[in-house]
Amino acid sequence: MSQSIILGGLFATETGGTGPTCECEYGCRTDADCPEGQICRCAGDGLGTYTRCIAADCTADADCPGELCGVAGGACSDGLVHAACTTPQDECAGPSDCNGNLCILQDAKWICNNVDCGRPFIVDAAPVTAAASARDDWRGLVAVPAGAPALRARLREHWTAIALAEHASVASFAVFVLQLLAVGAPPTLVSDAQRAMADEIEHARIAFALASLYEGTGVGPGPLPIGRPRVAADLDAVVAAVIAEACVAETLAGLELREAAAQAEDPALARLLARIAADEQRHAELGWRFVQWALREAGADRGRAEACFAAALAGAEAAAEDMSSRLGDPALRSHGVVDAPLRAAVWRRALDGLVRPAAARLCAA
Repeated sequence: MSQSIILGGLFATETGGTGPTCECEYGCRTDADCPEGQICRCAGDGLGTYTRCIAADCTADADCPGELCGVAGGACSDGLVHAACTTPQDECAGPSDCNGNLCILQDAKWICNNVDCGRPFIVDAAPVTAAASARDDWRGLVAVPAGAPALRARLREHWTAIALAEHASVASFAVFVLQLLAVGAPPTLVSDAQRAMADEIEHARIAFALASLYEGTGVGPGPLPIGRPRVAADLDAVVAAVIAEACVAETLAGLELREAAAQAEDPALARLLARIAADEQRHAELGWRFVQWALREAGADRGRAEACFAAALAGAEAAAEDMSSRLGDPALRSHGVVDAPLRAAVWRRALDGLVRPAAARLCAA
């Protein structure tokens, strides 16, 4: 007899089982094992726990006249996610150029990653956001002072990146609604996913407002590249994506925002961040509820779900280890920005005290 319970606001499963079992995850051996347009990426330190196929615009430096063939990282993924040529417009060549942050591919050039984890919008196997644009209509109404001039540029960049990620999350939830319908999910899950999509619009407006305050003029999104969004209709594929993006990434993002609200010195900013954190926690709970439904009622593969949790947890742990070695910046914390060492501490507490136990209970037979 199993019983649904709440752990720290997240859905888990309490049973008499013994928890998840040990499973093997097999990837590719050579590029020939991968579909056209992808290559076989190795495993190892900083690369993830097993080989896998990744999207690739190039396979060697010879494919990039005058440039190099590099592999872009994903801040919230297990390992590297996309091979592409460098360009003369690149802002970075590696983490050393980004104060320890990842150098990622965005808008056809390599830039420093400043985006918090959450639910990305995936197109052609890579996360996509719109480009920033000078406009005023995406500003939310916030009453937060612009802050110290010395930090203005860094805070503007941070909130612009956050705003573009939240803007892309609107599209991600639109895809999730389609996936829920495709796998026959109950109406409560579909309705809550639609509500989450509306939340992300407001989150984007708030973040664009903050970016605008630090910029001194309006900041908003340009057109969002749609391409070929990943709309998986296979139940196990949807479960795998939700485990990585919601159960793990959004859970960590919500707790990180809660910490940001506690650190923010401005009361208005603290209230805004706490409000967004509560929304993100609800979005994460939606993911846990979906996986619970998929395993208990829809016949999802329990072993594959366990393996997906293991991979997502391993990726988050590796990211936390890397962040813990970076220099902290208390000045950013006072403006509601969680720096790398504090983020690592939040993640570790959440992984050990919440996510891992909840995943074990959820996957128990």
